[in-house]
Amino acid sequence: MNWWYVFSGLLIFLLFVGGPDADSHRVYQEIWDTGHVLLFASLSWGLLRLPVLQARRWIEQFLIISGFCLVAGFAVEVLQLFVNRNFEIKDLVNDLLGGYLGLLIFTAQQLQRQLMLKVVIYSLMLAIIVGVLLPTIFAIVDEYIMQEEFPVLADFETPYELGRWDNNLASLSIVDKIFRHGKKSMQVDFYAGEYPDIALKHFPRDWHGFSAIKFSIFNTAKKDLLIELKIYDQQHKPNGYKYSDRFNRVLTLKPGWNDFLIAMEDISSAPENRKMDLTDIASLSLFLHDLKQPVTLYFDGLMLVGASL
Repeated sequence: MNWWYVFSGLLIFLLFVGGPDADSHRVYQEIWDTGHVLLFASLSWGLLRLPVLQARRWIEQFLIISGFCLVAGFAVEVLQLFVNRNFEIKDLVNDLLGGYLGLLIFTAQQLQRQLMLKVVIYSLMLAIIVGVLLPTIFAIVDEYIMQEEFPVLADFETPYELGRWDNNLASLSIVDKIFRHGKKSMQVDFYAGEYPDIALKHFPRDWHGFSAIKFSIFNTAKKDLLIELKIYDQQHKPNGYKYSDRFNRVLTLKPGWNDFLIAMEDISSAPENRKMDLTDIASLSLFLHDLKQPVTLYFDGLMLVGASL
């Protein structure tokens, strides 16, 4: 059991020290998140080895592990707030999946010749492992697609592209009923609020050598809307996220399709007292100010244009 103490202790330590931040590569982020599964599988397996639990019926073990993972997982998420980590529902789900994986491993070890039951248990274990790994697999696939399609940043022709975006007070989906480029677009349902926004977080960072960025937005409202485009580089964070240290532009959305072309020179020269580093762009976001009523917009054909030869 000495290996169990070392393994579990190391994973507990890593819950609070090290790991990816908001700017880390998403494949690294996804792999790191699987640590919750490994930890709670290990903890649950160790817990079930206690004599008082070994003697219990399987359904009782299942309920005990469920309660343990929920309580311990919630406690971990709260404690992580004190070390500048976020409270993640996804982590709680991974904690539960890890607990059930540990329960299945323990159960399989107790079986003798019940072949059919072993097949069922191993199938459930495989289903959990595949389910846990799918986000990482999707991220790897989309990273390959993203590199192959560059200088297209997002044209929403594959379902994996939503993983490139963050959203606040908004829901995202890929649809084929309205599009400007290809055969699909991203539908964004913005909810009423102070600053509903979407942000492109995962994309090739080097934009130098291009003359402009272009994209299209379909406004379903029957009146003009104002939306603000924000672009900044990696230097923006150590500069305190100052408004004057990034590119900001308010765009007018008329009903129907609106096509925009933003000169790269305007983006480069936007920060006060310096040039934006076009080789290391960190984020592109679009947000609405003080939205009173929900609104649906469609985004399509986000790409860099005018590459120099």
